[in-house]
Amino acid sequence: MENLCLTIINSDIVAVKNILLELFSQDDVLYSYGQNRINMSEIQYNPQISKLQIWKPVGFSGTVMWGNMVDGFDTIAHILNRKYKLEWIRVSLSMPSSDGYEMRVFHYMPSNGKDRFIRVMQDPKWEFYEHGEPLPFEYMQKYSERFIKRRLTNEMILDYVRMLGWNLRASEFWISDGDTCYLEWKNY
Repeated sequence: MENLCLTIINSDIVAVKNILLELFSQDDVLYSYGQNRINMSEIQYNPQISKLQIWKPVGFSGTVMWGNMVDGFDTIAHILNRKYKLEWIRVSLSMPSSDGYEMRVFHYMPSNGKDRFIRVMQDPKWEFYEHGEPLPFEYMQKYSERFIKRRLTNEMILDYVRMLGWNLRASEFWISDGDTCYLEWKNY
């Protein structure tokens, strides 16, 4: 299963960077600013060295976080919401995969913690799961589609994120407005 999993945080990059540095022991974290890029081929279930990158996309206010862990650093995202009350959107988009398994996720976590989670996943047969109150722009009729894998598509996820103010289809989204922040640490 190969996915692009990232978190869009409604907070400025300096605040997010400071929180991330607060969460980790300063002795264990390599931290830098620059134009570092995480290679998609490095994404793993349990990497020996965790790599996390944040950037502020051109033309957007907020911060994007992604890294080399297949779950997109889910625990860190939940800490950002629960402890620091930051609103975020997490997405997992299916990428072409050699093993044939797929998973797509849309997860919206407002600052009040009342989240909306939607997932389709192949393991080995297709499953659909949703939690929380539907958002007004969702394609609710798609959730009863006969073919489960069509109940949540990459295109639907991109539309949902756009309705929340972020256009992942725009090339500017993938360009940093300034330097990126890169953190790396060993998993013991």
